[in-house]
Amino acid sequence: MKVSRRTSYMISGWIETAHLTAGDGGTACLTIGCPDDFYAVRLGFPNISSQAWRLSKVIGCAADSFNDFVRPSTDCKWIPFKQGKSGSEPTLNVDGAGTDEIVVGPRLNPDTTDVAWTWTDWAPIASGPASANDGLRVLFLRGLVPSGQTISYAAGQMRAVLGNTAVNNGFETFIGGIKFDFDRVNDLISEEPRLAWLENQLVTGSVFPIVQFLTRSGGLTGLVVGDSHQQGTSTTEQFTGFAYRAVTKAMWNHLGSIPLGLVNAAVGGLTSAQSFRRMLELIDEVQPAYAILPGWSYNDEVNGVRAGRTAMEQLFARLLMAIEHCEARGVQPVILTPFPRDADSMGPEQTEPWRWLRSEILEMARRGATVIDATALLGQPSLEGFDATYRSDFTTDQMHPDDAGHSALGDLLVTLLEAVCRTPGRGNP
Repeated sequence: MKVSRRTSYMISGWIETAHLTAGDGGTACLTIGCPDDFYAVRLGFPNISSQAWRLSKVIGCAADSFNDFVRPSTDCKWIPFKQGKSGSEPTLNVDGAGTDEIVVGPRLNPDTTDVAWTWTDWAPIASGPASANDGLRVLFLRGLVPSGQTISYAAGQMRAVLGNTAVNNGFETFIGGIKFDFDRVNDLISEEPRLAWLENQLVTGSVFPIVQFLTRSGGLTGLVVGDSHQQGTSTTEQFTGFAYRAVTKAMWNHLGSIPLGLVNAAVGGLTSAQSFRRMLELIDEVQPAYAILPGWSYNDEVNGVRAGRTAMEQLFARLLMAIEHCEARGVQPVILTPFPRDADSMGPEQTEPWRWLRSEILEMARRGATVIDATALLGQPSLEGFDATYRSDFTTDQMHPDDAGHSALGDLLVTLLEAVCRTPGRGNP
């Protein structure tokens, strides 16, 4: 796998809109950790609306404690972010040139599942000392969002993840903010109680979906595409799927040497065509080391038949095109065999192509492709191999893996990541 010093994080790729009426705007915030020293930060803002939206000003600072987002205990130097030039390589904006306002461009494609991304330049924010609690380098972000507009954000507050080491493996992220048009970007002196930042956030999710760190060491960022199975539906907070669990588990073995990142662009309900377009929207900006690609979806439908033979043949063709696209960019495709589904959904018209897809993907593995066999781990064995439904201990809704299922699948990805990280020469490329 190729390494990149552009280490990226997006826990939730489920982009939604919210209309901010009078008093609904204010200050959005995000606190996140990076497993290596960083020297610049870049942000990506989404839009699924046909109208642009804006942030009056966005600032960031490095800190040495995750819990000091109201008022950093260290001498925090807040640095403004500036909008990058569309179609050009991002620059390191050391002189603060450009206006403070960031305008997030509209979605141009008529498909409302597509996302238009607007990126900042690199802001010269250098990490401080590692947190004494966990060794992560901490970043605080704040953005002033005006009322009277429709904004796009990443769904998910992730409250149940905080302090939940069974899920987050010690990797914390805090999403919050102060609405009522309170400005805690230009006014850094005034402050509200910590509880206010928890309860008065602008939206039920993050205004800062993608954060990129320019890290000292080359790292491995994974890009995940797909539907609810890859997103993490039925897990804690709906976004702590197998990839999240794998990356947060493996990162501690390589803290300060090989940063591991994750961009989860999978969203429940997406078809394979929509999922792979999400990959195309992000792959050049994220520069991932590997992309996790779905080998089946119940959301594809042809002539009223969901997940039938024709739909799955078309999905397989799109999968091959996505693999080709990854390989042309030096990105390692990691292909998942089909996930199981509930018995009511998997009739003969669905089960036959489901088994056919797994056979085709396993043949690709025999020819050298990197494959994770989700079927064998999660599926219920039968006389014909697997009956296309779940093992009872890995699902609660019969349609998706639960926390236990995603943890087990994540362990397979951990094994793959560890093999790459321990390859000679990967330690400090």
